[in-house]
Amino acid sequence: MGLFKNVANFVTGGAAEVQLELINPVLDNEYSMHVVIRVKPTGDTIHAKRLYLEVQVVEESSTKNVLFRQEHILSEDLQINQGDEKEWSFTVELPAEVPPTYLAKYFSVKWGIKASLDMPGVDPNSGWQPFVLNKEVGVSELM
Repeated sequence: MGLFKNVANFVTGGAAEVQLELINPVLDNEYSMHVVIRVKPTGDTIHAKRLYLEVQVVEESSTKNVLFRQEHILSEDLQINQGDEKEWSFTVELPAEVPPTYLAKYFSVKWGIKASLDMPGVDPNSGWQPFVLNKEVGVSELM
């Protein structure tokens, strides 16, 4: 039975539970966000090439366009034993020129962040967590 479970985890990304906590999910004219990532194997000891964070902003209308994407490597060549849980804290720095969150009926600009383990098969991840970037936008930036 263990062999089938390992194969299923390889295919589905279920080898580990990856949790991402946003300390402040609404940024008001701030360009840094503190996050905490927790990783726990769901079964046997796991080995991962790296733990990484992805941050992106997507413009959606009739199509989707990634306006900004950033990746941060938090740890490399890690091993987490069965029954253990590891935690990392990290501060994401965003450049000042990125667009703010914008939600309208036919157009939106949405921010998201995701933590993932780079492992064989499907990478276990936290799923995209939305956050809001509020900032004043000058008239010249709209033109």
